[in-house]
Parts: sequence; structure tokens; C-alpha cells
Amino acid sequence: MDLEIQKGLFATPHRFLWHPATRAAILADLHMGVEKQLAQEGIFMPDVTTAGIRPSWQALVDRNPSRVIVAGDLFDAPAPDGETIEAVLALLARLPAGCEVTVIPGNHDPEFKSLCDVFEETNVHVSYMAYIAEWTVAHGHELRGWKPLSKDHVETLLAPDPSPPTPLIVGHQHPAVVLADGVQKAKMYCYAVCRMHAHDRGGRQWPMIVLPAFSHAPLGSNLLTQRHWIMDVPRPAAEDVRIAGIVGDNVLDFGPLAGLG
Repeated sequence: MDLEIQKGLFATPHRFLWHPATRAAILADLHMGVEKQLAQEGIFMPDVTTAGIRPSWQALVDRNPSRVIVAGDLFDAPAPDGETIEAVLALLARLPAGCEVTVIPGNHDPEFKSLCDVFEETNVHVSYMAYIAEWTVAHGHELRGWKPLSKDHVETLLAPDPSPPTPLIVGHQHPAVVLADGVQKAKMYCYAVCRMHAHDRGGRQWPMIVLPAFSHAPLGSNLLTQRHWIMDVPRPAAEDVRIAGIVGDNVLDFGPLAGLG
């Protein structure tokens, strides 16, 4: 069962955010080809991307989306091999006819022009960010000094801006929470709904939704541990992070992170 985590935005147990008003799906961190990257380092693992994400991808396709936004790290390497590219194209080909696809470059992806070349003969649009309702979607690896850009003018993510930031949806962090009872512990993958504070802008607040990794390969970064916060903006206080945890076929509201420590 989905959980509405912000007005009109629903967290799904299949690790993508759903916006029913526009039939849009927002997901991040597929890391296609990660097995091959690890194999080069002598670490061998089963296919958890192409095969592993198939049920979640089918759940996405079954919603008949009119728009799909991939918020970064579609690939796991800056120069993916042909087989990995073909696997990505095969996934996208399963989307409904006419579905609009936007791919945002992440820190693991090919650089912008190379990513454009990958999708040159498709209808996939490559952009530094995307927009859904009042939300801006980015990957999340370059947030220091972040400013929202207009839809018609993209120059830099780092230009100063006196206006308050717009609500933001990102990936990159691979959020999770480790729950323990003294006898056993388990890692729960989750959506993190953060209340960020713009200290350099009069202390104004703005919301940020951090998506779970769509791939099952990333181990997940335990948000209860300060050192696992990998964003380049200060980690919000535990009481400013609401956890929407994925438990089986449901997304459940676990309340503030402060209550899980």
C-alpha cells in the first residue's frame, strides 16, 4: 500500500514516488551495470539490477505512467558497456507508448553529453533537473549552495540565490534505517522526508524528499549514523526527518527519525 508523504505525492513499496495527478513516477539510483563494476574489483554478485529490479519496474509499468523521471545514477559507470546500455533501453521500451522520460545525470553516470549520446535515437530527454508540480527533482550530489533553476534557463546548480529554495526531490543518499531490539537487527529501506534549514537565507525552511535506491544493490545508508549522511549539505536534525519505511508490500509512517534511535 502506498503512503502519501507530501500532498499529492505517494511513496510506493516498489521504491518509486508516484504523482497520481500527472501519472508521473520519480525514481533514482538504478545503478545499471553495478555487477560488472564490482567484478572488475574481484567482487562477484548475482544480477540484482537487470533481473533484480524487474518486479519493481513491472509495478511501475502497470500504473500506466505518462511520465517517468530518473533522478540520477541510472548507470553505475561513466562509460557503460553495450550490454548494459541495451538492458536500459529494453527497460524503457516496456513503458507505455508516449510516456515522457527524463534522465538526470548522477555522480555515477556518464557526463551530460555522453548521456545524451546514449539516448540520441530515443525520445528520452536528458536534463540537469526536472519539475513535478511545485517540486524540483535533482540527483542530490551537488546541493551545496543549491538554487532552483527556471525551466527555461539552466546554467549552474551552484549560483547564489536570495529567494527561498523550492521543495526538492533527490536520490543519491540510498536512505535506510537499522532497527534493533537488543537481540537482532534489520535494515529497513525508506523514504526520508526532511525539513531542511537554509541557515544562509534567514533560517527559512524547505522540504526535501530523499528517495530509496531503486536498485537492490546499494546496501543503504543508515540515517541513524551521522557518518552515513553523504549529501554535501548539513544533515538535518533527527526530529526534522520523517521516515516512511518499506515493509513488505506497504510503506508505513515511522514518524521522526529521532524516535528510532
